[in-house]
Amino acid sequence: MDSSRSPASPPAAASLKPADLWLSLLTPPLLVGIVGIRSLADALQQVGLASEELFRGDRLPSLTIPEPPFED
Repeated sequence: MDSSRSPASPPAAASLKPADLWLSLLTPPLLVGIVGIRSLADALQQVGLASEELFRGDRLPSLTIPEPPFED
């Protein structure tokens, strides 16, 4: 072994800069938020389709509206 070698470098976690640390801490909540918003949008779209089916015209009874008498 060569005694002129420098000591081992510090672990990677110790060499993190503050910006790298913030980036690594904020990435998981951002990804969870994106997935959550996408699933919420899909759920709202499904609710909209279900309500559209509920109020579809061919499932409602046909109403007979009496016409008022015609006067001359």
